[in-house]
Amino acid sequence: MWLMFGLLEFGLQVLFWRLGWGVLNRGISLGLGLAGMWWWLGVVIMLLVTVKTKFASSGKELIWAGGLANSLSRFVLGGVFDYINLGVVGLWFNLADVMMCCGLGLIIWKSKS
Repeated sequence: MWLMFGLLEFGLQVLFWRLGWGVLNRGISLGLGLAGMWWWLGVVIMLLVTVKTKFASSGKELIWAGGLANSLSRFVLGGVFDYINLGVVGLWFNLADVMMCCGLGLIIWKSKS
């Protein structure tokens, strides 16, 4: 299932890139740079290895789907294409970012209960 969602989100990134609506983000992890990438990678690996519940499994699938979509986008487009804009704060993101954040949230929520 995560493969299908990841490929679908990658398709959305390419579509919006072709339409010219959005921004190509060549940075890593909300502009945190390389240090931010290693921090996020460590958190995700730790959670994927230690948590084993149904919700955690769904969380893992969301993280894999978002990661696949953004990885394909980086490989094909040279960066992640962000097409959702919160105009109030000027923040751009995409559905893959939402999937990864929700997946991480599910894992953390279930590990606390």
